Amino acid sequence: MRKNRINLFFDCCTVLSMFILFRYPSIAVLLTVLLLFLKHLLLVDYLNMPFYLSKNRSNKTDDGLSTNEKLHRDYVKYLGLQNQVNPHFLYNTLEGIRSEALIYGLPTVAEMVHLLAKYFRYNISNVDKLITIEEELKNIETYFSIQKFRFDDRIAMFITYDNDCEEEVKHSLIPKLILQPLIENAIQHGIEPLIEPGTIHIRFSLVSNRLIITVSDNGMGMSEEKLDALNDKIKRLEPSTHASGERGIALVNICKRIKLLFGDSFGLHFYSQENQGTDAELSVPFRQGGNPID
Repeated sequence: MRKNRINLFFDCCTVLSMFILFRYPSIAVLLTVLLLFLKHLLLVDYLNMPFYLSKNRSNKTDDGLSTNEKLHRDYVKYLGLQNQVNPHFLYNTLEGIRSEALIYGLPTVAEMVHLLAKYFRYNISNVDKLITIEEELKNIETYFSIQKFRFDDRIAMFITYDNDCEEEVKHSLIPKLILQPLIENAIQHGIEPLIEPGTIHIRFSLVSNRLIITVSDNGMGMSEEKLDALNDKIKRLEPSTHASGERGIALVNICKRIKLLFGDSFGLHFYSQENQGTDAELSVPFRQGGNPID
């Protein structure tokens, strides 16, 4: 997930560079400083996390906790240490770029930087807590607005709720940052290769005490062989290790978090047909105010 944030940031920087190259040196200096800072802050943490978790997972449980409970406790401990990093330098640098952009009369750059700061503020803080669907959707809208600078009218997104359950769903609780990687996956692997415009549809439905979230795209889809391989990796919680396996790593991490928090009856599954689009179906307990709804 942290690798996804790095990719998003460099996508934004690519677009920004088109505006500032050779013309606005003060913005270019600030952007360079920010790049160096984030490369250290985000990438080093991302590379260290698997080692940290595997190291703790190898220890025998001697305090009465199951393997899953201990792994989840260690993961939350890691996140707590990670969140002690002071983010003020990040926000101050972004605000400096935004101010310079406004001075130079570049409102588009200023708006992009504003959205990027908003996105990082949400992503860096309190990543181990449950949040409402409404909060998560606000972050999705911020992320999608950033992507619109790149794709313009080539992508569209809409959200629907089955059986008039909108108010109930908006106040239900889910792990933070489990939807954005699904949107990114739909854009990167489904819609980006398309010549014609692509659409992402987020659909919420309630089935008994279960919340089903489906992220659909009308993109490239997958062959049956690739679909089976992806679902098998997710089921076994074993991300791909080869160069093209980045998609698997992010999706397996989502499923790991859900199963560690809620149990093996919940998780992530994909449905797809080649050239017909893809559906990512996420299932979690339906919770409001931290309690399951019977």
